[in-house]
Amino acid sequence: MVPLLGAGHGYAQLGYLPHAAIPSFPRPLEFVARVSIVDPDREFDSNTFREFTFGVNWYFAGYRNRLTADASLLDSDEVGSRGRVRIQWDVTF
Repeated sequence: MVPLLGAGHGYAQLGYLPHAAIPSFPRPLEFVARVSIVDPDREFDSNTFREFTFGVNWYFAGYRNRLTADASLLDSDEVGSRGRVRIQWDVTF
């Protein structure tokens, strides 16, 4: 986490392809996790935003297409906590 112009922030993302350790898992399946924290102005105590996300990716057409499903907990000192569920299709061409 590196301060930038008085703001604090951090981001970490992890992806794991279980097929590498357990060959019976499908090769295109990936588990993902992400944590993000943003404090736009550390002079104020109540303006921090946090995200905690867990999901799965399924790759097809090699790695040129990806279907993602994830669930997130979005937390803000100003707004409170809320959940988000998302399905997304990424296409590379």
